[in-house]
Amino acid sequence: MKTDTIVLKPEGGLGPKPPEVPRLRAILGAWFALVFLLAGTLTAVAGNLSNSGFRFATSVFTVAESNPMVILQVLRASPALRSMTVDYYTEPSTATPGTDYTPVSGTLQFQPADAFKEIRIPILNDGIRELSESFLVILTNASPGEILGLRSFISVSIQDNDPGFAFASSSYTAVEGAGEINISVNRGTDLPGAVTVDYSTLPGTATPDVEYVPVAGTLTFSENEASKTIRIPLVKDGLKESTETFSLILSNPSAGTALGTKAKTTVTIQDDDPGFSFGALSYDVSETGTEVVLTVNRGTDTPGEISVDYFSEPLTATADIDYIPVTGTLTFKPEESFKTIVVPIINDGFKEPVQTFRLVLTNASPGTAISGLSKTTVRILDNDLGFRFESTSYIVSEEVDPIVQTKKREN
Repeated sequence: MKTDTIVLKPEGGLGPKPPEVPRLRAILGAWFALVFLLAGTLTAVAGNLSNSGFRFATSVFTVAESNPMVILQVLRASPALRSMTVDYYTEPSTATPGTDYTPVSGTLQFQPADAFKEIRIPILNDGIRELSESFLVILTNASPGEILGLRSFISVSIQDNDPGFAFASSSYTAVEGAGEINISVNRGTDLPGAVTVDYSTLPGTATPDVEYVPVAGTLTFSENEASKTIRIPLVKDGLKESTETFSLILSNPSAGTALGTKAKTTVTIQDDDPGFSFGALSYDVSETGTEVVLTVNRGTDTPGEISVDYFSEPLTATADIDYIPVTGTLTFKPEESFKTIVVPIINDGFKEPVQTFRLVLTNASPGTAISGLSKTTVRILDNDLGFRFESTSYIVSEEVDPIVQTKKREN
């Protein structure tokens, strides 16, 4: 029997033949190799450019305003067989020519063995408090056949060294009784010659001519003076009061100078007048004592005679039984710093717990005050033990009769 084989093919064939894997890997490998080669070439070119041609050693240079000169180095790639030249000039940015620096321009001549040359630029110390300022130094016109490097210009930053007129501190503190306070002002500029700045006081919670004497004027600094002092008189008002403040400000600095950040200072006056007060918060006295003596302090430097009233009031003690109530006025002469109050104590003969009464200060004379110790407590300690046996126990013989016991009055 004869057998025939029929092969059926889809219309359009079996589709595109997939690429061979080894061939694809070869293509990708070649592509990455080309990329790395180009990157290496560009890096090498950049490196050569940064180290070739006439160029500055750095792209930024910082100099203090007090430095009279800035010196910049200009490099070339390597020693050459012939002389070469390159021109330079300065160009302002935020710094002002003739005020912050002296503009320069010229030509640098490199001999065959020269690897670098220097550009010198004078820096001007203007004595003015200001922000950092800058200018550019630019290379141009290299010799034929030579090039300028990537750092063909440099930015020179001038750092200011003039803080300006300023108080030595932003705050001062003085006690009311100190008489005066001294405030220091720093020159804050190296501008030559004499310089000046005005000053004046400004009220705060303190009252002019009551807590302090207002001042105003002009400080003149000679060429070698670094600081001056302002003296402000303080007034002793004799009043017990809270802490008070005023300010001192600087203004109108002379031409070519400026005010610093601390052109204002705050002066705090601490009160030194506690006011009339008792010498202690409490007093103890035995009932057998005939009186208790209490001290009252003047507590103020107000001149002349001053006075304060006082009175007693019962607590657990009974007036006219445990003590004699008192009331009155204490008058202090100018030289007197304290006075005393005498309260009579009554021995009532009763056995009782500690009895108390107090004294109170009131009605201080005008211009004075009473402090926190405006009241004091007097404690009367009892001395009456009451009737009692002489002993807590007795021993007696059976043959003895009668038994004698002793009792004591003790009041």
